Amino acid sequence: MQQVELAQRIGVHATYLSTIETGGKTPSKVDFLERLAKGLELNGEEKEVLFAEARKSRRSITLPRNLPLTGYEVVDHLVGYLDGANEQQLAFLKTMLEGLKRMQRNDHLPAAGATSSLEEVKM
Repeated sequence: MQQVELAQRIGVHATYLSTIETGGKTPSKVDFLERLAKGLELNGEEKEVLFAEARKSRRSITLPRNLPLTGYEVVDHLVGYLDGANEQQLAFLKTMLEGLKRMQRNDHLPAAGATSSLEEVKM
């Protein structure tokens, strides 16, 4: 399918699609991604991949409204760290965060809002 045809199908200008395709813009609206998936006639699994890749390519994020001050401090430190991190350091950080997420799912981390030191975290 030609880019112009896809653009017509989903109701956007072809140059907008081109800008997204070349990385100049990141689609941030769920509605756009839904229309794109429909225009490309993606199945459920392909649609999940599209949404996952769109999340990875975001250039900005919105923090949860109820995020405690400590959460903002963590994000601030993370942004400062990312500025000078190399690929190996980023891979290590990603692995650590994935481990924390697994621990959270398995209920091995303190509940939200609980205060504790690292020594109190169950492993």
